Amino acid sequence: DCPTAATTSEYHPEEILRLVLEGKVDEALERDDIWFCMNCHECVENCPQRFGMVKLLIRLKNLAVARGNYPDVIGHRISGLHDSGFSFAPNLECREEMGLPDLKSPDMVKLKKLLEEDSENKGD
Repeated sequence: DCPTAATTSEYHPEEILRLVLEGKVDEALERDDIWFCMNCHECVENCPQRFGMVKLLIRLKNLAVARGNYPDVIGHRISGLHDSGFSFAPNLECREEMGLPDLKSPDMVKLKKLLEEDSENKGD
């Protein structure tokens, strides 16, 4: 059911699930393929129990980030969010060409406060 697993031979969500069920969460957190899930929810839609793997993989990703274990591209996105309020720099020229409204700059004071509160709640 997973489009990523169907097209990416390095992605094995069933192995990740097996590790978690065996209590080997640390091993699961070290796997590069936890980052391959696109959060498309295809697995949830096709699961008779409506579980899928999305929630599990999001939790594993969050745990990995808390441990500082994430791909460089994720680090760049986190830095961008902290620095500018955007994880991806908006393409203003493209937005203008498409007739989209101007983006308001995020309230960085509020954002930094939210990020700090989130960090405190996680015990970081």
